[in-house]
Amino acid sequence: MSGQLKNSSREWCCLGFEAGYRNAGERGFSVLIVNDHGQTRFSIQFRAIEDDKMAQIPRDRFTNVTYMSLAAEAGMGFCPWCGSNLVQFYGDHSEDLDNSRFSISTTP
Repeated sequence: MSGQLKNSSREWCCLGFEAGYRNAGERGFSVLIVNDHGQTRFSIQFRAIEDDKMAQIPRDRFTNVTYMSLAAEAGMGFCPWCGSNLVQFYGDHSEDLDNSRFSISTTP
């Protein structure tokens, strides 16, 4: 496949995907790879603020909810930069790339 980049013994489908993966937990767009019991999910995420600053955002004192979107996440099957099929490209070593700690929590 054209556009491959070797980096630290890992192959990336393209520079955009690598940059997104490395930006996980930071402000802006990032790529998440989540392995859950042998199933791999790929997501693109946007954060308005860094992950480590989320606790500083004020919450409603009664409901413990923040009334603004600080992050959003959507699943993806293909690289948004080069179009590679992500399961086919990363399937064999996706467990090594798991960065699920940056996934948006669904609990308050």
